[in-house]
Amino acid sequence: HWEWLEEDRKHKLIPAQTPDGIAYDYVRGFPGLINVSADVPNSSVTNADLADAMQASPLLESLDVSHSYADRLALFTDPQFAHAGCGRLRRLNISGSAIGPQGAAALAGAPCLERLQALDIGNNNLEAAGAQALAQSPYLKQLHRLDIDRNTLGPQGAQALAQSEVLSHLQRLDIDQNNLGPQGAAALAGAKGLGKLRILFIRSNDLGPQG
Repeated sequence: HWEWLEEDRKHKLIPAQTPDGIAYDYVRGFPGLINVSADVPNSSVTNADLADAMQASPLLESLDVSHSYADRLALFTDPQFAHAGCGRLRRLNISGSAIGPQGAAALAGAPCLERLQALDIGNNNLEAAGAQALAQSPYLKQLHRLDIDRNTLGPQGAQALAQSEVLSHLQRLDIDQNNLGPQGAAALAGAKGLGKLRILFIRSNDLGPQG
């Protein structure tokens, strides 16, 4: 689906379904697109298709490539695609794409994401190493929202996020189902760098009475 701004009126949603879930032929007809979604498992939609959609949409600020199970990381790390509008993104959903710690490190090192404000990277097998990579990224300093649930971060992952100087603007953090335990909860509770946090999801983490 795509959203675009119609003068001063509310966002309007246009569904355009194909066997692959999205009809890119329509994109050039709506240069005011602000959201492109390609969250289709096993889709044959290529990175080149998505890059074309991004380049043809100067107002694009939101991209959903969740559950695509394709090498979508190239959209943000490959110079071939980086010019296509990645730098305009404010919101990115790449959840459920099995990118692992190396994928998290690749995203963390992508200069074109320096304006990103919301990142959903849940259910990606990131482990503690993935959390550490994100927490040390020089390009994710504008993040206001981070969904990093279901990633087996453990106490070390929680500690990495808690000690991060990069995530000081976070207002919402979803860290559900990450095996944090009491140590992870304590690390987050004592995090001086998360002073702007207003919403915290920390369910199903075996916190126990101490947590």
